[in-house]
Amino acid sequence: MAKKVVVGELINKTRDGRILNIEGSANPILNNEGNIIGFLAIQRDITDRKRAEDALRKSEGRLKRAHQAAHLGNWEWDLITNGLYWAEENYRIHGIDPQKVKPSYEAFIQVVDPSEHEFVNKAVAEALAGKRSFEIDYTVIRPDNGEKCLINSKADVIVDSAGKAVKMVGTGKGTSPSANRRMRK
Repeated sequence: MAKKVVVGELINKTRDGRILNIEGSANPILNNEGNIIGFLAIQRDITDRKRAEDALRKSEGRLKRAHQAAHLGNWEWDLITNGLYWAEENYRIHGIDPQKVKPSYEAFIQVVDPSEHEFVNKAVAEALAGKRSFEIDYTVIRPDNGEKCLINSKADVIVDSAGKAVKMVGTGKGTSPSANRRMRK
């Protein structure tokens, strides 16, 4: 018999028929010779947490499917750390493999059509400086298939208490594959 703490979750049916999710631990009680003489068990009802987790999973799934249908990705750029978060759909829109490319502004600008680099960089700089709102249309050359895709991106710039830009939060809406085919013709 194991002489260590056992932790786990289980489903328990109450006397009145309700089903509860229980999180528990069982700690062995040892005598002076190191033999188990009993257990101290602690349990708590986590049913509400499990329901909330399930509701969140379902909601995230619906949002992911809606983003896919709309060809809409979202992103958040931390200007202090230069960390960039991309939603899954953003990778698809830009034709980037998330396993091969860590999101960064540099990785993003690499897929933008080179003829539009100056335009995109200027639009970002002006938005960060508070000179204008950020909403642009730009073209990417998708690394996965070489196709061009038109993307509309909108973002808000978040500033700290001193008025310094610290974050950009936005969306990118790509054209659908059928619209891309019409665009090439």
